[in-house]
Amino acid sequence: MITLLLLMAASDWARLLAPPSYHGKLRFGVEEIRARDGVILRAIVYRPDVEGKFPVFLINTPYDKMRADYIAWGQHFAARGYAAVIADVRGRYDSEGANYLYGPHDGPDLYDIQSWAARQPWSTGKIGTTGGSYLGFVQLEAAMEGNPDYTCMVPMVSPDDHYDNVFPSGAFQLSNSVNLAWILGKRTNQNPDAVLDWARVYRHLPLRDLDLKALGLRAQFWSDWLAHPRATSTGRGRAIGSRPERTAPANITGFRCLPTTSPAGTTR
Repeated sequence: MITLLLLMAASDWARLLAPPSYHGKLRFGVEEIRARDGVILRAIVYRPDVEGKFPVFLINTPYDKMRADYIAWGQHFAARGYAAVIADVRGRYDSEGANYLYGPHDGPDLYDIQSWAARQPWSTGKIGTTGGSYLGFVQLEAAMEGNPDYTCMVPMVSPDDHYDNVFPSGAFQLSNSVNLAWILGKRTNQNPDAVLDWARVYRHLPLRDLDLKALGLRAQFWSDWLAHPRATSTGRGRAIGSRPERTAPANITGFRCLPTTSPAGTTR
């Protein structure tokens, strides 16, 4: 049974907003997680440095688990009674395997990370995820895997279909695709040749060689994108947008951000 997409309960929001209960009493360390095909994924875990079991909040990222804002995020949640797990996606930074954007391993890998976290002695077995953009996309992919430990998810500003992200309305989106490939196409973002003549890159033909121009290497995902330009192509079936019967939709809108009075001062 597919996991329901649930908003955090009021008590969880209260815990998030409450002053830290474990300030200065945190434990952290890098853990190895074996995916179902034997590939080693690595994550850093922050949690209160006391005995007990804690609900788990999880991020699976291609942007480096040791990034400063992720460290702050992990410490924030751990100080408020959560175990915060931040994992590198397959093929990025400390996680092994081949890097493949919008690949078939995103959902299964996050499922395996969730199952690992649920089995840890410091875990209550309740797993939540959060994150935007690619971090949101992998949550949607994992939701279709139906992990029974998956309790809460908060995807934000994320595509629900990697085909539509690369081929919106059927046309190849060159700038977005090249930027994604350039940012995420290698194991790390530390590229000594990062200064590119972007105007020349965007004019480069044929497109099938553009990965060499932008990345300096052949990227399998780039070749596959160009080889499957139609909505019926291989991989479309993984899109959660094509399977609405397997979701429980929920949207958070900005109504609370709207003004409550008109310019004339009358209440709306």
